[in-house]
Amino acid sequence: MLKKIATILLTVVLSFSATFVGVGCGYQGSFTVTFLGGAEDATLFSGEQVQTVEDYTQLEPPTYVRKGYNFDGWTIVLNQIKRDTVVKAMWTRYDFNVTFEANGGKDYLGNTTVIKKVSSGSDIYDVVPKFQKEGYLLSWDTVFEPVNESCV
Repeated sequence: MLKKIATILLTVVLSFSATFVGVGCGYQGSFTVTFLGGAEDATLFSGEQVQTVEDYTQLEPPTYVRKGYNFDGWTIVLNQIKRDTVVKAMWTRYDFNVTFEANGGKDYLGNTTVIKKVSSGSDIYDVVPKFQKEGYLLSWDTVFEPVNESCV
């Protein structure tokens, strides 16, 4: 009889142990995801940079901004994250058209208007056309600053 009770108790204990071991093996626990701006001039606009979650569905990606760039996604697909990870923002520079008008002059090809495509935040001195007009010295009616929009 004592042997039978011991066998039943041992069976119950092993059954509970197997149940808890099975649950423990399936549970991955929490992990930390650190979001970075991906560039020195990227700024955290909203949200949490460091998030500790138990599942990728709990992630709430923060919003970063960067002057002259469009956000182009993350370096890692968020629904594939299952462990501590660092994720960086990716950026695409956008371009503008800058129109230069010769005001009666011409460039070396005879153009009186030249349109150059300039990346945002770029200094446009490198793309300024060389206009000539007999009897005049070239000067511009504007101070060239980094371009952040299409302009004339």
